[in-house]
Amino acid sequence: MRANATAAGKAAGWRHVQGGLGGVAARYGAENSIQRVNEERARQYAMLTEEEKSMPIDAPLTDDLDLSNTDMASMDQPIPGSNIGFRMLQKLGWKAGSGLGRRQQGIIDPIRFDVKEEVLGVGAESHYREMSKMTTSERKRLESESQLNETPEQAAVREAKAEQRRRQDQNVQDELSNLRCTLCNKQYTKAIEYQAHLDSYDHNHRKRFADMRRDHRVESGATSAAAAEDRMLAKRIAAAAKAEPSAPAPAPKALEQNDERPVLKFSFKAKPKAKRR
Repeated sequence: MRANATAAGKAAGWRHVQGGLGGVAARYGAENSIQRVNEERARQYAMLTEEEKSMPIDAPLTDDLDLSNTDMASMDQPIPGSNIGFRMLQKLGWKAGSGLGRRQQGIIDPIRFDVKEEVLGVGAESHYREMSKMTTSERKRLESESQLNETPEQAAVREAKAEQRRRQDQNVQDELSNLRCTLCNKQYTKAIEYQAHLDSYDHNHRKRFADMRRDHRVESGATSAAAAEDRMLAKRIAAAAKAEPSAPAPAPKALEQNDERPVLKFSFKAKPKAKRR
């Protein structure tokens, strides 16, 4: 029982050991770290002036490094004597104004170079300048001028190439003619696009409308042909009637009176009554 109490006391007292894990936990614990960060932020904010606290949203961003009082070496400004590299060269025996090397054979003036601000590769700009100078130094010859100075072999090669291009263009046109929709007046260069057009609503709607107009023309044409045939027949009948001479109509024959015709006389007599016995 006593041993357990001693162990519990040791476990609870490790946090208070000077320089031990307790001190590390107290210094770098989660709660203390957050508190330290917040305190540091509050301290930095308190050091700011009123103008810095109220910076406009469009204020330019500046770097923390201030180079206003720093001497920068350039093509026109040599390295100052306070430079650490300058002092190291002096310790090695170099003197200002002399070249490097055992015999001081190094160049004194720096190699001039232009600041490269474009996105071209190394040497590309000079190459482009030379090419542009070559192309603009003299006028480009016309095709007719080149043909006047060409040899028969060059003319044969040129004609063969022209004939080959013509055949290629003709083959391309023949292939593209299979991918043209004359109904919609559209030309396609890919078979999948042409098939998608044939399955589209626009193409099928135009096709149905064209079929309807064709059927209507056929029906109206048949009706017109029948009417024209009737009119032609009527004209023929009228022309035939005008061509025949007009003869007088025959008069009706008068009934001839024949006095010698026997006259039939009919008489009716009453039937005699039968006698009674």
